[in-house]
Amino acid sequence: MLTVETILQAETLSLSGVVSSGLGEGCMFTSLPWAASEFERKLGFIPYPGTFNLTMTGKKWERGRKRMLTEPGIAIEPATGFCDAKCFWVVIGEQVAGAVVIPDISEYPNDKLEILCPVPVRRTLAASDGHEVSIKVALDVNHRCDRDVPQVASGALGGGQ
Repeated sequence: MLTVETILQAETLSLSGVVSSGLGEGCMFTSLPWAASEFERKLGFIPYPGTFNLTMTGKKWERGRKRMLTEPGIAIEPATGFCDAKCFWVVIGEQVAGAVVIPDISEYPNDKLEILCPVPVRRTLAASDGHEVSIKVALDVNHRCDRDVPQVASGALGGGQ
């Protein structure tokens, strides 16, 4: 089962970021049939519509971002006309499990981190724009997370993107 506990058994990067609103494109993207199917197949869950966005800064983030860019991650195979991406398991605020998604786009902002979850993260963590949130990103994609979700530490789904 993909849980906070199973993700934290892998080698993780400990980072923090500031909750921020996106452009609204994540909701459209996560609702595309091919994307929902690919995420379910590779991650074991269909994401709650949209992504949970963090603005990331500082040297620790720069090192972590470079590390994620060099690691293989979980490959997301796009439909024609869409970009490649990779994912990494993540724990948000010690409570919510999901996956960081890193699109392979050269002009993608260096300070943006998008996270997919099966639950609405903002509601689950009572987080809003400007709140600082800690995350732990699992680098070991071979770490076994049996993918029968729930993604909340207590096992109870609750939620908010």
